Amino acid sequence: MNYEYLMPATLDEAISNFRDHQGDAKYIAGGTELMHGIKAGQMRPECLISLRHIKELGQITSNDGKLRIGAMVTHRELELSTSLKRNFDGLIDAVSNIGTVQIRNVATIGGNLCNA
Repeated sequence: MNYEYLMPATLDEAISNFRDHQGDAKYIAGGTELMHGIKAGQMRPECLISLRHIKELGQITSNDGKLRIGAMVTHRELELSTSLKRNFDGLIDAVSNIGTVQIRNVATIGGNLCNA
């Protein structure tokens, strides 16, 4: 299948790219679920919009007891986060049981939430 592949650098650009394709685009993060759906013929997007280069989506921040996990954060990044181990050990336990290490290295939080 042929599709256009875009790599925006900002959230605004990613949203604009999506609107330009009038709903015939898919955001791609780690791609574990999306690429399976494309290969299986379950979806045929005209355009894939990569979120990989949008810095703020790949950040984990904890401030005043509040946790913010960007959509591009991988399960493995969560699993290995020393700051999360101190304050959010239940999350670490949960994420370490998802798939294999290879899957956790590419699967993103945002991707799993979108496909759950």
